[in-house]
Amino acid sequence: MYTLAIDIGGTKIAYALIEHKVNNPNFIFSYKIDTPKGIPNLANCFSEIFQKTLAKAKKLSYEVSSIIAIGSPGHFIGSEKNIIAPGSAHNLEAFPGEFDNLNLALLLKKILPKNFDIVINNDAIAQLVGGTDFILANEYILILGSKIGYIGVGTGLGGGFAKVSKTGEISIRTDGHISDIKIKDNTGQAKRAEDLLSGKAFFELTSKTLKEINSSSALLNKYRLVLKEMGLTLAKIAIKIYQGEISKIKPENNWLKKDIAFVKGIKIFFIGGSATTKGRSSKIIIATAEQYLLDKGFSDIKLIRIKNIRKAALWGAAKLAL
Repeated sequence: MYTLAIDIGGTKIAYALIEHKVNNPNFIFSYKIDTPKGIPNLANCFSEIFQKTLAKAKKLSYEVSSIIAIGSPGHFIGSEKNIIAPGSAHNLEAFPGEFDNLNLALLLKKILPKNFDIVINNDAIAQLVGGTDFILANEYILILGSKIGYIGVGTGLGGGFAKVSKTGEISIRTDGHISDIKIKDNTGQAKRAEDLLSGKAFFELTSKTLKEINSSSALLNKYRLVLKEMGLTLAKIAIKIYQGEISKIKPENNWLKKDIAFVKGIKIFFIGGSATTKGRSSKIIIATAEQYLLDKGFSDIKLIRIKNIRKAALWGAAKLAL
């Protein structure tokens, strides 16, 4: 049996047909396309992905599962965790508030034939789950029996938290929405974490994309200080989580006390997202964060980069659906 998994990112959509193999997924084929903005365009794009994948699977004689697995930006709320909380999927919007309170799973399910269904999860959670499997496959024993955090820096900023049993099972405890955690910038002003640490934040400060500066040594040096500030923000986020001192810009969005209690003391953070895993710029961000942690006496906090974030996200979405 094979599962169609889709990872909706702020700039790219990745999708793949994955063979069901425990902790060792086989990617039959995978593709990446630009993410269209707006609900109608996203729905049309999803329809095309489904039709193309189903046609190719049929041609290759692969039996496709009736469950479509999706990882998407957004804090999912409601009894079935299918509704996008206001302001949490702005990277997909054609206009402000377009995705607020949208039941994304229901919208996309209407496009599918009746015998298909959708299981949707936050994209950061999907990458956390898939990344954990990949790291365990490389015998990274340190994480067994530990609580772990995920910080994903892409177009936006995502997070997730889980407990890994001594035998490698993953238990998600909270979706860990961290984009609006309160962080002080270099002037001491309180800002949303995502406004300091994300591809979007970098572009707003420099009018350049991270992809552009990674292809130019001159640009990389020109904006090195901006990258270092992003590294400092990454370290500050990890410290706040470790200390259990998490507060939001809007108090009504604060975490539940039990979730704060769970993440307090987390020392292992998986780092995902293109901004902190790809290119020379990511190395500057991570190195700055690690040095800050050392300088501030938090040498026990470890930042572990997920090597193949696209496959991790896709496999995580598929595993959660299964």
